[in-house]
Parts: sequence; C-alpha cells; structure tokens
Amino acid sequence: MQAIANMHAIAYFIVKSFQESEVQFSPATDEVKQVSSRVRAATSLILIISIAAAAHAATKAKKSAIVTVPFVGCKSDGQVGPKPAPKGEPHKVKLPPAMAKQLAYYASEGLGVLAPKGWSGFDRYGSDGEILTITPAPDSNPGSKITGPCVELQVSEGGTSGRFAVAGIVARFFPHYKKYLDDVVKEGLESKSEIVGKRFASDKLTYKNDHMVEFKTPAKTNGFGTNSDFKKNAAPIYGFAMLLTSGDSSDISQAIVLRVRLQEGKDELASQIVQQSERELSQ
Repeated sequence: MQAIANMHAIAYFIVKSFQESEVQFSPATDEVKQVSSRVRAATSLILIISIAAAAHAATKAKKSAIVTVPFVGCKSDGQVGPKPAPKGEPHKVKLPPAMAKQLAYYASEGLGVLAPKGWSGFDRYGSDGEILTITPAPDSNPGSKITGPCVELQVSEGGTSGRFAVAGIVARFFPHYKKYLDDVVKEGLESKSEIVGKRFASDKLTYKNDHMVEFKTPAKTNGFGTNSDFKKNAAPIYGFAMLLTSGDSSDISQAIVLRVRLQEGKDELASQIVQQSERELSQ
C-alpha cells in the first residue's frame, strides 16, 4: 500500500510542477502549446498510475493467505440416534482474506465444510454414509427439497449399502474404476440402468485427475447438482465428486460429493468454498 501511495504522490508532484511552470511561461503561442502538451502528458501519466494501482490492489485482494474462520458445531441424527453439536477451535484456511471474512467452518462429528457466516447445519448419517447440509434457515427440514442457497457435503461408503451411490458416481465420471461398477452390478441387487441413472449433458465438467472432477450445473437447469436434495433455481450449482481409493480399480472406500449454491452474484465465493474443500479432502 505504501508503494501505491508513493506512486500517487510522485504523479501529483509532476502534474503540480507542470501547472506551476505554465504560469511562468510567456504568453507566446508556441510556449503555451508546449506547456499544455506537458500538462496533458502528466495527466495521462497520473491516470495510468492510478489504473495500475487499482489493478495492484485488486490482485492483492484476490491473493490467498493462511487465515482462520469461526468454527460452528452442527447436530447429527441417524442410525444410533442424535448427537450433539461438537465444539472446536477456529479453522485454518487458505483463502483471500476478503473471502474468508464471509465464511465459517461448519462441522458435525464426522464432516466439516465452509459455508457463509450466519447459516445453520445439520448432519444425517447411517450405514451408507452421511450428509451435512448447511442453509440460511435454522429450521429447515433435513431431507426436504432445497429451493434456495445451500452447501451440502455427502460421503457414501464404498463397502456398505452406500456402494450403490458410489457405483453411480463411478458410472458418471470415472471410467478408470469401471471394475468397481461391474462388481456392484454383478450382485444383481440393482440393475446397471438403476445405478447409472440419468445423464446430464448440460453440466460443465473439469477433471483434476482420474478420481476427482469439478462440475457446474447451470442456473435453471437440471444436472448432477440437482441430482440430490437441490431443486433448480436462478443460481448455478458448483461442486466436485471424488473417490477415495487405494489405487486398485475395484477398491473404493468412499465417494465424496460437494454441492454449493449461493445467492446470485456469489459465484467467486462458491468457487473458493469448492477449492478449499478439495484441498482439505485431498490431504
């Protein structure tokens, strides 16, 4: 910031000097034109420096840093009954500070994820996995269709009844792990068409590797983002699907899916939530 202030001071001094010089010149036409030209040049210089300073400030605002966000405990309920909200310390993240100020870390006993401050979370769990749902409404009904903003983190267990959800994710995104899908289909409990489900051509996919893919379901469109508790609305859904695996194409311990839909115009914040979650869950 000091460097920016220095640039402004230098530019101002240049313009001021030229303006004072203009008063000292004789009124001869050539001399007046010469001074006017210098003033225009100096004015252009200060404009250029101001633009550069603004660009520098904008870049700095987007630069990530290690900062902390508040911890918010979330209650759970499921197979063995309700569990209280845990207590925790502020959570470290690597985000642009301006973004981090808008977020908190919501965590149940088993899962945790970033979401906007002031929201409320609830965790549902069972033998197949668990889902942590965070919304602005503290009294939202877990499991009901979500029509507004939401952050939802879902983990499906690959060695239990969650394997059908895992196999569906493999079928959609991860051909390298086709053997896992084939093994689940061979059980004969669900057909391949039931496991695979509907394809969504409108989704934008970005592969990070053979076991992680980012997705974006466009606004007002059904896609993988709405293949869940989410109903489509005027905002897009960002997220990722990833597999936790030993590397063996038939051995998948878990499939993790994050879905993020914020208010319209909050796309960059949604993207930061996705990126931070990827970093944490990939460790």
